[in-house]
Amino acid sequence: MGLRASLLLLLGLAACPREKEQTPAPKPPVVAAAPAAPPTIGPWGETLALTPDFCLPQERRAPKVPDGAKLWKTLEAPLAVERIENALLLCHAQVTDQVQWDGFFGPDLLFELSLGHAPPVRLWGPEDHWRMYVSVPRVTLARGDVIGLRAWDRDVSSKTEIGFVVITFDGTFPIHLKYTKDAIDYLDVECRTMSEAQAIEGAKPRLRSLDLALDRIRAEPDPHAINWGIDTPAGISWVKGNYGGETFRYPAGFIGWEHPLMQERLARLKGLEEAWAHAKLEALAKLTASLPPVGGWTELTDGAALRVTKLACGPAPGACTIGLETRGLPNGLGELAVGVVDAAADFRPAPIAPGAAANQFILTALPEPRPRLVYLSRNGLTYLKVE
Repeated sequence: MGLRASLLLLLGLAACPREKEQTPAPKPPVVAAAPAAPPTIGPWGETLALTPDFCLPQERRAPKVPDGAKLWKTLEAPLAVERIENALLLCHAQVTDQVQWDGFFGPDLLFELSLGHAPPVRLWGPEDHWRMYVSVPRVTLARGDVIGLRAWDRDVSSKTEIGFVVITFDGTFPIHLKYTKDAIDYLDVECRTMSEAQAIEGAKPRLRSLDLALDRIRAEPDPHAINWGIDTPAGISWVKGNYGGETFRYPAGFIGWEHPLMQERLARLKGLEEAWAHAKLEALAKLTASLPPVGGWTELTDGAALRVTKLACGPAPGACTIGLETRGLPNGLGELAVGVVDAAADFRPAPIAPGAAANQFILTALPEPRPRLVYLSRNGLTYLKVE
């Protein structure tokens, strides 16, 4: 091809329109998944935000109503309803004794109740019982709702199913739930009910007792008592765990933790706890300032004496070791209750071991909160600075 023809060919190619480059389609923006909402219902069927942290796990939905056997007799009249709301359900359960659940003893029951549209409720029966009363407050049921019941014999690491029942609520009480297998009634449950108004009346005497106990609480820590006296009738612990006496659990058995009458008193308890927390820190500071310097001998009431010889704290999760030396204690520290008061003003028992010499001992305590004092209980409380 000649030069002229070649130039014409190139000019022709240059004049041809070129295809536009394709722009890739934009990718849709990546939307981060919304974080999962924290649960509002706990494993026992409890409302997490309204349940106190001091109750036993199996009582988080609600403790068992007190005097169940006595109350049971007052609810024997048949009842027909279209709906119950915030009522108390009291049930008598019987498990066959033809099966060996726990050797020669009765089973330790775990119940799971599904009541209409509410979250399933879990609760314990008493240990080693074939017959028992259990209860659930604040129950709402309407005619036509489904009721389900499962029961297990609970053990430390496993559980054995006893039986299950599913029925449709027909609006009548008592409710009967029975699981039969091989002509044996493995599980036989009858449930009766109290209206919300009746449950409140049942709770009122317990609420009055609880109010009196709350009235007695004073944010006045006592340095002469273990835990500043928090476990005495004038202390916080009394209303949390004084079983058989003035405590939160008995009125809660009737009306549940969620009821405004319980929430009002739980809010009052929270305020008292905050006052106690502040007061015991002040008490710790005052007590620490009053004690002799570290290393000096502290005399006990019977002529014996002791002192702190060292404090060594390792990095977390290590431990603090506190050296003690005694004088005039032939039995050493074996007969004494010994522990530390930490920087949060909490009393903590501490393991004690022999030291290098006959009259030397080593206490081991967690490093956080850091130990501030050693306490010993022998004819009263004695404190020693540790640093």
